Amino acid sequence: MDIVCGLKIADTVLSITKTIIADYAPRLQNYIKGFAERLLELSEKYPSLSDFGQKIDKVADVMGDILYALGINVDSAETIGAKTIQAEKKAEDFDSIEAYITYLKNEIELDKEKFNSISEEEKMAYKITGLALESKAIGEKLGVNVSAEAMEMFTKILDSGKFTINTDEIVSFITKIKSDGITNLNDICDYINGKGESNRIKTGENVLNALDSIHPGEGSAIVNELIDQIRE
Repeated sequence: MDIVCGLKIADTVLSITKTIIADYAPRLQNYIKGFAERLLELSEKYPSLSDFGQKIDKVADVMGDILYALGINVDSAETIGAKTIQAEKKAEDFDSIEAYITYLKNEIELDKEKFNSISEEEKMAYKITGLALESKAIGEKLGVNVSAEAMEMFTKILDSGKFTINTDEIVSFITKIKSDGITNLNDICDYINGKGESNRIKTGENVLNALDSIHPGEGSAIVNELIDQIRE
């Protein structure tokens, strides 16, 4: 896809996403806007926005599985985004994002006819909105910030085909690094990518400790494989 054309599509998706959150989740406007903007910036590394969309579908599945492991049963990311427009209640009406997306799951029926007729740009906007809400719910539950960069890192991990994703282990890993003082998953991206402003030495030690707690004695080998597969 031509880069200019891709950027125009990305701009359209971002415009739709901003409208959704301004009207239906204003309390989360800054968070979701920032998340969407950064995710779409990252999408420019891929041949097309639709190609990136297919890749983040895999991440969306993992996010849903993590939420399920945390006791939260959710719709697909696209469906969550679409239902925000249909619902009478907004995110502001709930004490947590968990309660909001549970409400969307249990009380709002997706208008499938309307959903099937919308553009791919609108579907992507719904997907990004749903992913942002899912990441916020995970963040609330585990006390961490799940950044767009973390989403892309998950995409690369899944794309590599070298790692088996176990959601219980992911939850254990996040819980462990949180107990060691890491509250932003972007710090892990900095460490794996070898760049960024966070304390990569401290993060590296915490990542190794967390991995060794799950797979005793294998932390260093796992990190080295991650770096080989993901670092640009």
